[in-house]
Amino acid sequence: TLLGQLHDKLVLRQDDLVVTRNDRGDLAILVLNPCYFDPKLASDSAFTDSRRRIYHLHLQEVAGRKAIDRHHMDNRQTSMYDRWAAMGFPPMMDSRVTEQLYKTVNIDYSAYEEVMAGAHTLSLSLNFNEMTIVHIKNKN
Repeated sequence: TLLGQLHDKLVLRQDDLVVTRNDRGDLAILVLNPCYFDPKLASDSAFTDSRRRIYHLHLQEVAGRKAIDRHHMDNRQTSMYDRWAAMGFPPMMDSRVTEQLYKTVNIDYSAYEEVMAGAHTLSLSLNFNEMTIVHIKNKN
């Protein structure tokens, strides 16, 4: 589950960001870009593009070799709004429409290793209603 990927020690909590740490010093960072608007009002891509947010997270005390895993959920190609648009914006939300809208959540996964200095800036770009979980694990 999503919450199962977070660690037990809370480091930081904001409306759109949760950072946790375990006893080994590994970090789990959950970032989301919640945008609540009526999709009928967003018929133009300039509006939805304006909902993109760029996060720059300055991490302290992260020196050493790290394994970084990133799970990016509900990317724009499979977002609820895009699925609704592909269905022709049906005005009635019957069980068939609701089931189709909630049917899939696409997850992109990437993993890499990096040697970090004492501080590191992690940059993330999220479109509306996207969510990312980043794990930074010690490799030492």
